Amino acid sequence: MVATARRGRLWRVLSVALLVAWFVAGAGFLLVREVLVPRVGEFRAEVASAISAAAGLPVSIENLSADLSGLRPRLHLAGFELKDSSGRSALRLESVDATLSWSSLLRAEPHFHRIELKGPVLAMRREVDGAIYVAGVRIDPEASADGTLADWLFAQREIVVRDANVGWTDALRGAPELNLAGVQFRLLRRGPRYQFALQAHAPAELAPMVEVRGDLESRTPADRSSWAGQLYLVADEASLGGWRTWIDYPVALAGEGGVRA
Repeated sequence: MVATARRGRLWRVLSVALLVAWFVAGAGFLLVREVLVPRVGEFRAEVASAISAAAGLPVSIENLSADLSGLRPRLHLAGFELKDSSGRSALRLESVDATLSWSSLLRAEPHFHRIELKGPVLAMRREVDGAIYVAGVRIDPEASADGTLADWLFAQREIVVRDANVGWTDALRGAPELNLAGVQFRLLRRGPRYQFALQAHAPAELAPMVEVRGDLESRTPADRSSWAGQLYLVADEASLGGWRTWIDYPVALAGEGGVRA
């Protein structure tokens, strides 16, 4: 009888707790839908400041609006600009759609369920001293992984890039600029596991289409030595020797044909 009474009281307490949690969650959702989403443009500076603090680099946003994607708030950013540590413009995106994750409340920083970039133009280069720059930002492999832009990006659940143009200049090799057009990219994170797919149109004399897929794991993504997994490369009707200008081959190759690696 005593045990039955205790179980009954415990069940009542749990029922009340679940009911309160349900009402709190419902009230929070209504607050977001009816109050925050229509007025999100008023918080443009605060959103930019939060992203800047998380990424570790100055960020500005020209226009901000929002709607709901299912139960998640989705931000529409226009004129998104990322500056390097010297305050110079490193990357500008005319359109970014970012679906917020509710885990942002627990993390106390913006965390996104999905980030989608449309039509970005990205410049990458390697200088004579071996330093690599992405969108004007130096990638320092010796830097701490804590608080870096790479660390924040790899913490997001999904990143999608549509119709991008990417240029690669390698001064160390003295190679001409390599341009990839119509780049489609998707990165999906599940815990320490990262799966990605990339498709790009290479110059016609090299290959009509290049595809790279990967299934990798890392608990400290900013540390390049921590990655382990599999990569898959496809290039049909490729100039087998043509890529030697930018890539060192493990074996001698020449001629034309399809590549699976």
